[in-house]
Amino acid sequence: MAFVLHPSDQFEEDGRAEHAGTEGVYVLEGQVEMRLADRSSGLSTGDYLQLPGHLPHQIRKVSQRASLLVVVGRD
Repeated sequence: MAFVLHPSDQFEEDGRAEHAGTEGVYVLEGQVEMRLADRSSGLSTGDYLQLPGHLPHQIRKVSQRASLLVVVGRD
């Protein structure tokens, strides 16, 4: 499954994603912060992050505009 995500500028209180498979996030535009179970990573246009879907994760934009291509694969 693939989709474009336009994250908000806040982490949602109950918005942690957890799912089976692997997730890839490619930043199409802007800057975002990805919060994983044990750390945070800043990503900018052109950056890519791949993670196991079972890791709790959240994302928010830190620039005025941001869009991501998210690809979720089932193992």
